[in-house]
Amino acid sequence: MGIGLKYQGSFQTIGIKYPSENPLSELWSRIDQLGSSAFLHNSIRKLTSDEEFEKLIEYSSLRIRQGVQFREASSGSRQLTSPLTLYYSYLNLTRAILALKTSCIPSKGHGLKLVESNSLLQCAAKTGEGTFQEYLKTLGVDLQNNTTFSLQYVLSHIVEFTNDKAIDRMLVIPPCAISIYVDAEIDGPVLLRFPPALKEFRNDWSIEFPHLKGICSLASEGNVLLVNQEFTNDNSYYEISKFCSDHLLPSLTIQEIPTWYLLRNIDDKKVLPRTAYYFIASFILGSLVRYQPESLQDAMDVNSEINWLIRRFISYSERFYPQLMLCWLYGKQIYF
Repeated sequence: MGIGLKYQGSFQTIGIKYPSENPLSELWSRIDQLGSSAFLHNSIRKLTSDEEFEKLIEYSSLRIRQGVQFREASSGSRQLTSPLTLYYSYLNLTRAILALKTSCIPSKGHGLKLVESNSLLQCAAKTGEGTFQEYLKTLGVDLQNNTTFSLQYVLSHIVEFTNDKAIDRMLVIPPCAISIYVDAEIDGPVLLRFPPALKEFRNDWSIEFPHLKGICSLASEGNVLLVNQEFTNDNSYYEISKFCSDHLLPSLTIQEIPTWYLLRNIDDKKVLPRTAYYFIASFILGSLVRYQPESLQDAMDVNSEINWLIRRFISYSERFYPQLMLCWLYGKQIYF
């Protein structure tokens, strides 16, 4: 039995840390560095013939540089145009890293098609053949074509929106991204504490979080799961960190408290990687800029809450989407 003392710290695993007074600037500077063919030659393990490898380097470095330049173009733009240039920035970055990870040039299709609506939040994207589907398959997610995701739906899955009651109220639907507090005693149990707002947690936890079934069990009371694995040796802090990294979603900034995240499985759609929701939302907004700017009129009104919501999403996507892409490329957590 444990002595009741709690572990201190976040249990975050940090692969690479780039200290900076301006994390956004440092992040995009590292993306810019990645666009150098010389840097890629020295950083990416060659998995193909020399000729094919050179084609991949040329393809990826060009698209990363394009991604950086699209992002630079968006910095002087407003909401009526910036979502389009930012989406193309993310698209180019995704294609470049997809090529480096798979040693294959992605197809030219986006993998998504705009579904228009009179309501901004009901505008949607429908899946098809192209980059988005190829990206998901690389991560082991097999998503059927013609699956539709509304802007409202994908924004409810943005982890960085978690616990913001103003956003929950605007989106109306229940939040699908939730925070978890990891409560761990030295030589004692490890508990995952879920938000009290999940009223049906004790009945629904194994359905909403199926990957925890078998490795966790329901505690005697409250919205709490007990981790079945024992952590009782000198490496317990490391082992708890590994458990969190393997089964939960980390904060994308370095923190001191053990708050982690999960996406709820609340409908017949598969839970996607957290990057996918950023990608879909950016595609929808970028496509509306290009094909249906009338849908963005409400978002242009500085007195409307939707204006604040879209600006907040754009800010988060610019800050965290490229970070998530770098984590995927290098296979470790990278912090700025």
